[in-house]
Amino acid sequence: MRSGSGQKWKTRMGVVYVPGESILHRANPLTKLAGLIAVTVISLAYSTPLPLAILCGGLLLIAASCRLLLPLLRAYVLIVPLLIFVIVVDAFFGGEATGTVYFSGTFGWFHPELTSGRIMFALAMGLRLLAISTFSVLFILTTGYSSFVRSLRSLRVPEHFSFSLAYALRSITGLQEDVNQIMDAQRSRGLEFDKKILTKNRNKVMAVTIPMTVAVLHRSRHVSDAMQSRGFGGTAKVSGYQTPRFTPVDLVLAGLLAGLITALIILFPVIRVPT
Repeated sequence: MRSGSGQKWKTRMGVVYVPGESILHRANPLTKLAGLIAVTVISLAYSTPLPLAILCGGLLLIAASCRLLLPLLRAYVLIVPLLIFVIVVDAFFGGEATGTVYFSGTFGWFHPELTSGRIMFALAMGLRLLAISTFSVLFILTTGYSSFVRSLRSLRVPEHFSFSLAYALRSITGLQEDVNQIMDAQRSRGLEFDKKILTKNRNKVMAVTIPMTVAVLHRSRHVSDAMQSRGFGGTAKVSGYQTPRFTPVDLVLAGLLAGLITALIILFPVIRVPT
């Protein structure tokens, strides 16, 4: 049972669109895109852990209210290696070396130094990455390919740019599905991915990367044929059956994000007025 549950966890792990009727699902993609920009800006404005931790907590509450906490946690598995790398590097090399010194050494051109000030800075950088990643993942989990394209068209975004950006978003789901199918097919042939680390076995790596490369090439050819058969780029204006509209749900989502950001600015002023 344990191995089966582990394989199920790995098979379902990833960032894919999750259908639903939550506030995030029903909101206009442009509202969510504006929210992502706002979260990114406010994350970059702070360099201390506490306000960024509150921001991450608020985003997790929004995800929990939309019943997206479990898919979000699965997506965090993909972010953890980068998160650990950022925290470790910033702890020894980033920020100002203030406070208590816990380690100091010289290795060639490098002079790593671990201090209390750098530890706090490293935690802040990790929380900043986590906050931006959280809302980015929520955007992907709740935004369908077609609705995103229609929203970009409503802003008069050039067709080639909007299609390329939306197709890149859709490709995340497609590539994840391809990887899951390839790994399931290799497991059915007796190849085990759970006993050893994948990167330490060349045969296992090749068993995934070669079929994945072939699948990507096949997908690109099919997409190209489909675009030509539909006359992509043949007309200056592309028609559509549905037009995205802003609804009260967008006001609710915008109010939640605005309230969270406003509370952060009040509690932790970005620009301090001298007294």
